[in-house]
Amino acid sequence: LQHILDFIDNLKRVNIENIPPTSHLMAFGNVLREDAPGKSLPTDKALENAPCREGNFFVVPKVIE
Repeated sequence: LQHILDFIDNLKRVNIENIPPTSHLMAFGNVLREDAPGKSLPTDKALENAPCREGNFFVVPKVIE
């Protein structure tokens, strides 16, 4: 435990005054793909393994009271 507390004390001594709070060592960016329509799964194929269905719809437990 003392080793961890010593490490935290070392971190407290680091000067971060000129570093923005959202700074990161790696250059990250949004990795997005183009939002383009694609081929859909047929309804019967999508529902074939559904534990519970009603007509062409999945039946799921109510999540909002």
